[in-house]
Amino acid sequence: MIANPLNVLLIDDDFLNNYISTKFIQRYFTNSNITSCLNGKIAIDLLADNKAKQPEFNYDYIFLDLNMPVMNGWEFLDQYTFLKIDPTVKSNLFLLTSSIHKDDVSKASKYPLIKEFITKPLYSEKIMEIFNVAQLSDSN
Repeated sequence: MIANPLNVLLIDDDFLNNYISTKFIQRYFTNSNITSCLNGKIAIDLLADNKAKQPEFNYDYIFLDLNMPVMNGWEFLDQYTFLKIDPTVKSNLFLLTSSIHKDDVSKASKYPLIKEFITKPLYSEKIMEIFNVAQLSDSN
């Protein structure tokens, strides 16, 4: 539906959630480039490698789960900030998690790079809101 390609990074240890999110995003952005990582460590390694090889490259959107093995979402955020992966904050970073704990919502508000705290699963209406699909479709 939208012609502009998007680079999207999904960081979630649940393969099924990554698959569902991918399908919903591709419904609106057929030529999107979607990468999935099963934990924060894999994502940090990928982002650091991308930064070394293509310093100008950034993902347009990053969706991050909190509860993952190896490196959870909070540890990912700390490393992401420490390594200055996106110093100009070009990526739109969203927490996409099954957590509904008030402590997690409160903690998320302390990270200025987080755009929104979203409860899983990612669904069509939320994608339309995040990517401004309805607004973009109306202007075409």
